[in-house]
Amino acid sequence: MQSLEVTGIPLELRGPMAALRWLPFHRVDGENVRAILLDSSAGTGKSVGTGATLVRWCLDYPGSRFLVARQTLRSLRESWQTTFEDQVLPAYGLSPGRGSKMHRQSYKIGASEIVLGGLDDPEKHYSTEWNAVLIVEGTQVAQDSFERFFRSLRWPKGAPFHTMIVECNPDSPFHWLYQKFIANPGDGFVRRQATFRDNPYYWDLETDDWTHAGAEFRDNLKSGTSGTLFRRLFEGEW
Repeated sequence: MQSLEVTGIPLELRGPMAALRWLPFHRVDGENVRAILLDSSAGTGKSVGTGATLVRWCLDYPGSRFLVARQTLRSLRESWQTTFEDQVLPAYGLSPGRGSKMHRQSYKIGASEIVLGGLDDPEKHYSTEWNAVLIVEGTQVAQDSFERFFRSLRWPKGAPFHTMIVECNPDSPFHWLYQKFIANPGDGFVRRQATFRDNPYYWDLETDDWTHAGAEFRDNLKSGTSGTLFRRLFEGEW
């Protein structure tokens, strides 16, 4: 695939999304960060933030390899990939290249590469090597599938770190992600939460209030969801 070069203006990232670029170098209780959970309400900018972070890592550490995976490749294409191609790449003056989005397997950015994958064909990716693996909507993924990727965090070039990243909206407090990252954290497993204030499209810092798009999104969630679903999607509650 054609190599892409940055010519545009970087996206504005806030909060945990802005800090994500540096998280692999942080130490928690004297240990390197091994895995990061990004859990928060819907609409807080997780997909844009992770996409922009991968672009920056590609540019900062030539020769790196990153995998982005979801439970199925089709669901990844309809969610994270669409955001990446429609919002992230254009902001950096990048084009996804020729051909159909539904057939695109990877993006070459400089000397680095971002690869797309589905866990409906996991062995294809477990046996390959990466600097970092991003799991999208981790609540849909089994713990065993997540843990198998740690053997793949061994690409020797590019970025000087090897890290798992999981993004999701909250689910049950009995879910393995909650238990591993929130109820019993440790061993380099850390959690970062975003809020609506971290999404420039939904929150205006100058007025310290919702934007028009943010208010519409908020009202739709309030009128269209209720109970547990509302608390998970709007309040970010497990």
